[in-house]
Amino acid sequence: FVLASRHAGERVPSALILFSVGVLLAAGQLAYAGEPVRFRPVAPALWALSGVDGTDATRALLDAALPQLPLTTLNSVVSVCHLAKQLAPEAKVTPRSVACSVGLINLLGCPFGAMPCCHGAGGLAAQHAFGARRGVSVLFLGGCKMLLALALGGPLVSLLGAFPAPLLGVMLLFSGVELARAGVRLAAAGEEAATVGLVTAAATLSLRTGVGCAVGLLAALASGGLGRACKLLWQGELLQWLREGDAEPPPLLRASSAPPPAPPAGAPAGAAGGGAAGSVSTAEAERGEPRPRAGGAEEGTGTV
Repeated sequence: FVLASRHAGERVPSALILFSVGVLLAAGQLAYAGEPVRFRPVAPALWALSGVDGTDATRALLDAALPQLPLTTLNSVVSVCHLAKQLAPEAKVTPRSVACSVGLINLLGCPFGAMPCCHGAGGLAAQHAFGARRGVSVLFLGGCKMLLALALGGPLVSLLGAFPAPLLGVMLLFSGVELARAGVRLAAAGEEAATVGLVTAAATLSLRTGVGCAVGLLAALASGGLGRACKLLWQGELLQWLREGDAEPPPLLRASSAPPPAPPAGAPAGAAGGGAAGSVSTAEAERGEPRPRAGGAEEGTGTV
């Protein structure tokens, strides 16, 4: 069904249909087991921080916030920006905007007893895999969740707990395929980027997320990232990039071992970088210096 709906086009809400079918099956399973679910409207909490003291805040900081920080940074900021650039290159998504969004969500929801929330590459991949292409899809999803929570109340948790695992597995499978496609694009970016990605993934799966983050950073620095970062820091471009919060790092900071593209058929000698008149050094390309043309004219200033 999911494959047929994907081939039929993006207008078929396959995820919504699967979810509706799963809820109906879960309700039937609870009714068959003799566990009636009585839904009732509930009022949201107006203030959930009453009785919280310094001990609770310290425990939350040490046991929850700090251990979660590497996962939130990698999955909710870095991975989201990287995946968003691949899925929607025209979207202006920066690490600063995503990090501020995560912080505002938790600051605004915490006084009302909301669970810790964040963005995620898995959720973005799942929504894209099932047809979401605009921000209104997320507004629709959030609005439906709020209405269901207020109208049906706590028993909704029991209904979702009986959701059929096979249907959930199918939905997770397609979101995982979308993430795997992003990994294939990472491998195509070059040997260095693929090696760092594989080392980070292996350390994260075999150890813990925080250890995997540290191992990935060390692998990136050891594979040439430290030298590039020091050079950019010396030139002042690294601090400027961190202040501006651009999603695209400076060219020197991007690791890629992919070979340069081959010149088009019929191109003059030296167009691939081997001739004196047509070659451009890497440093000149990074500085944005114009490429000289035959006759002394700069690129973009001559006539055709």
